[in-house]
Amino acid sequence: MKVEILDSHKKKDFLNEVSYLGVMKTNLLFAQTGSEAVRIYSGHLHMDDLMKIWRNFPIEGWGLYFGKMIIDKHGRKEARLSLDALHLMKDQISDHIVELDLEQAEKWFRGNNLELSAEQKAKYKVSGYVAVKFGLDFIGTGKLTEQGILLSFLPKERRIRN
Repeated sequence: MKVEILDSHKKKDFLNEVSYLGVMKTNLLFAQTGSEAVRIYSGHLHMDDLMKIWRNFPIEGWGLYFGKMIIDKHGRKEARLSLDALHLMKDQISDHIVELDLEQAEKWFRGNNLELSAEQKAKYKVSGYVAVKFGLDFIGTGKLTEQGILLSFLPKERRIRN
C-alpha cells in the first residue's frame, strides 16, 4: 500500500475541501494511505522513522483515520471527515450540520438512509456532505441530496445489528 506524507500545501488542500463544515486548523501530521484515505498522527516520531516502521511492518495505516479525499464521477474533488475526525474537530465545525430526532437517530445507527421531514428540508437547504448530530454529539457524516435524502456513511462496525 502506498503511503504519502502530505506536505503543507496538500494538507491545506484537504482542509479546504472540508471547509464546508467551517474553517479548520490543526498542526497534526497528515498522510494519505492508498488512493483515498487520509490519516493523522500526533506522536513524537519523526516522519522518516514512521516510514521505516511502515516499510518493515506494512500495516494498513498508522495514526487516526481522519477522512477521505474522493474524485467523484464528474472528476470533481470531494472530501469527507470520519466520525473520529468530527469528534476531534468538533469545536471548529460550525456549518452544514444536520440534527436528527430520536426516531431518525435510531434508523441512522442501523445504517439506513433517511428522508428528512418537510421542516428539516426547509431548514437544511444544502446538498453535499454534512456532519450529522443527535443531541450534543456528532454521530457521523452523511451526504444530503437535493431531494432531502440523507445518505449514511456510518461504518458497519459502528452500526446497531438487528
